Amino acid sequence: MTNQMKRALLVLTVSVFIFGVTNKTNAQSKFSYGAKLGLNYEILTTKYVSNKPSTTDPNPKGLGFHLGGYANYNFTDKLGARAELLFNYYATKTSSTETNDYPTESTVSKSDDKTRFSYISIPLLVNFSAAKNISFQSGFQVGFLAGFKHTYTGTTTTTYKATSFSAASTETHSYGGTSTNKTSLNVIDAAFAIGGIYEMDNGLNFGLRYNRSLNSLNTQLKSFFKEHWNVIQISVGYKIGGKK
Repeated sequence: MTNQMKRALLVLTVSVFIFGVTNKTNAQSKFSYGAKLGLNYEILTTKYVSNKPSTTDPNPKGLGFHLGGYANYNFTDKLGARAELLFNYYATKTSSTETNDYPTESTVSKSDDKTRFSYISIPLLVNFSAAKNISFQSGFQVGFLAGFKHTYTGTTTTTYKATSFSAASTETHSYGGTSTNKTSLNVIDAAFAIGGIYEMDNGLNFGLRYNRSLNSLNTQLKSFFKEHWNVIQISVGYKIGGKK
């Protein structure tokens, strides 16, 4: 875990603690707050605006996590608002293999790309209570890109076919590198969010949510293609204060 991620986690932990302490004495039936954590399953989809290539790379996907705190305020028994402060970590990976056969040689190229994103996210949601323990949420999430790291590795193996002048032979070349340059990335991720929560009487709750980016992750070549996050979140939370 990078120092930047550690600082972000510390800020979130302190914020949730201060939030809980300062509001403990003011908890009432309309207001509640707590903490949550869970897993992210993310897919970075590509939409081609023009000149879609005949062959395309697979959409990067992977597993990450989120953690933070939340606050609920009920306007009525059925309708309320929910705000959250989360640290979101996305980890995607893609692998590809390309084979080419020529009269005198053949090549096999393999590549692996791993990308890590960290966001400070603020979901602002409308909360609808469908039953005593079940509620649904819908709204928007604003994420601020806090960290980025791209690691790539690959090999190219060339097999030279036997001829009347030489025997068959094989050569392998490897390459790789790491980049933390965020200049081509949108530092703000605005997303639509929809999901639901089941909360037990003891305050333990379970959530399922889908987030879809409204703006493109890439800031360059947007006239050619646009990239959007599609994230499914499964979370476990606990209500620290406030009554239902």
